[in-house]
Amino acid sequence: MFRKGMALVTVLCMSTILSMICLMLWETVSLDFKIVTNAYRINQAKLAAQSGLNHFMVLNTGVSEEDRRTVIPETRLTSRTSYTVSIHESQHDLITVVSKGIYRKGQKIVFQYPIWAVVKRR
Repeated sequence: MFRKGMALVTVLCMSTILSMICLMLWETVSLDFKIVTNAYRINQAKLAAQSGLNHFMVLNTGVSEEDRRTVIPETRLTSRTSYTVSIHESQHDLITVVSKGIYRKGQKIVFQYPIWAVVKRR
């Protein structure tokens, strides 16, 4: 008498377990995708900041004006990445240069990566 219902109960239990496994797999893949996407954005912003620092070094400009000014305004590398370079402080014959790499999604800034460098004044 109970054998007729056992097949249905077994199938329902197995389908529930399989559904939970699929849901857990989906969550894991979704989380991994977000981690990889964030790592990519961080790396793109870091490379943009490095480009800004290299741009500053190639310009070979003497810095004699006030501190805390933007030396290189926002410069676009791609539709999503750009950089700005500014002088943060200066002491004696050294200046501190800050290059900020920026990663955007549309108009929204998603990530910024600053690189600080101490450079001898020319």
